[in-house]
This record gives sequence, structure tokens and C-alpha cells, in this order.
Amino acid sequence: MCNDWPLMELRDFLGNRRSRPIWRFQVKGVLWQLYTGSGGLFVGEDRNLERKEVTFFCIESRTGAVLWRDRALPQPWWVGIETVCNDILLFHMYASPDLPGHRGVVAADVRSGSVLWTVPDARFLGCGSEGVRVMIETQEGGEDVLLDFRTGSVRSSAPAREDGVQAGPAPAIGESPIELPSPVSPESAEFRAIESSLRGDLSPGNLQMPVQVIWAGQYLVLVTHRPNRGHTGDRPDLQVMLHLLRKSTGRVLFKDTVLANAQAETGQTVFVRDNQLYYVQERRTLVAVPLAQA
Repeated sequence: MCNDWPLMELRDFLGNRRSRPIWRFQVKGVLWQLYTGSGGLFVGEDRNLERKEVTFFCIESRTGAVLWRDRALPQPWWVGIETVCNDILLFHMYASPDLPGHRGVVAADVRSGSVLWTVPDARFLGCGSEGVRVMIETQEGGEDVLLDFRTGSVRSSAPAREDGVQAGPAPAIGESPIELPSPVSPESAEFRAIESSLRGDLSPGNLQMPVQVIWAGQYLVLVTHRPNRGHTGDRPDLQVMLHLLRKSTGRVLFKDTVLANAQAETGQTVFVRDNQLYYVQERRTLVAVPLAQA
């Protein structure tokens, strides 16, 4: 029986199987939120922090092709993405600019960005295969209402539950989950399982613990944090680095800086979905690296 591993390791050694990004998508302000949508889509918020304006975008996750971008709603700032359910993108407004409570639901077609319906006085509860559930305040206390996905028309309604327990946002139905980094301490069994793959700059003695890891089949994705040299301020100044390794050899197939100057440890801007690695670089650019290329 032929064993493919020696050939893979030889190609790694010769440098012929390095990974590289296949697409980049840059926003104009700060990439504030990113959500997965049906059909392999990403939708997100592009926030201009100085002008207090937000626009939205939708791209294909595999290719980076832009379906639409720079779409704004009448409310320029106090609005955000609630969730994506089926092929519907749901936005929320706020009950008050100085309070976190949501009030107002806007539905748009996720592929076109076109607004389908708006319910200004509703509060989102959840969504599923039957429609979108919202709470609408009434003089009697409130109604739990099920709305049609495409039209926003009422399909059913009932008095709100007295215990106040409500369903939360639901992910796009049938979508594959994303894999996020998990912190791993040197005392853990998880770290001991990957320790033999860490060499050179990534050897345990050179790492600031804990590291964050995604186990992606035959690959390891490491997110590391290191203090920037010469920093003397009171607030932390960290360099956040991303490394993609082949688990069997420990060879680094790809690395890049996620944030040059971070004030806290973070790994939530790095994730794997459908055998592809994604990360948000310098809070503005979404980068895609296919694992199969490695």
C-alpha cells in the first residue's frame, strides 16, 4: 500500500506546499460584525466610527465575490445585524441610543440586500422554518407574533409568555458551523497533544501562554500573542499572530499578523469553516486561506 505522507512531508520541506490567501475583502471603516448566511455567504457591518455611519455588505465565502456592499438603512448608526435565517437578513434598531435594548425589525433578501419589510415596534425573539418570531408591545402587555419570512405578514399570534423566557437568535438553517480558537494552557492535555508539533519560534519556551488553537483535521491553527518590543505604556501592546501548521510535521505552512497593536488577547477574528481558514486583519480586511491548498 502506498503511503502519501512521506511525499507530503518532502513537498513541505522543499517549500512547494505553502498556503496563501485566495481572496481579501476590505471595508472602508471597521469590520464590526460578521455573520454566516445561507448558501455559503458572509454578511457584515462596515462602521465608520468617526462619522457614526454604518453600511452593510454580502460576499461569497468561497470566492470572496461581492454580491452587494455599501447598503445603508434610514437610521445611519443605531442599527445592526440581528441574524441570518434561511435567505433572510434581519436587522435590529435600538429602543434608545443610550440603551442596549433592541426595538424594530427590518428584513432584507440576503442575496440582493433589498429590504422586504419593516416592523418598527417589534422586538426580535427568534426564527425557524415557519417564520420570524417577534414581540409586539400592546396595552395588554405584548403579543408573541409569527411573521412570514418574505412578506412580514402575520401568520399567528398569541399572548406573550408571563415568565419572560424567549427564544434567542437562530443561525441560518442547515448551515455548517464555524470553528473558533480555544485557549490552551501548557498544563492541559490539549497542549500536550500538540506540543511535539511546536518548533522554533513556536516552541513552548518562546510562546506567551495561553495560546489559542483550532484543530482542523491534519492541520493546526495557532493564534499567539507577544508584547511588542520597546513598549513602555501602562496599557498592553500585543502583536497577534496567526500560524497554520501541518500537524504531522510541525511545519508552518502559512503565517500572518492579525493585529500589530492589540490591547487585549483576542482570537475571535480567526475561524475555520468548510475547510477554509478566515481571519480579520487590522479590523478592516477579511482574508481567506484554503486548507486544502496546504
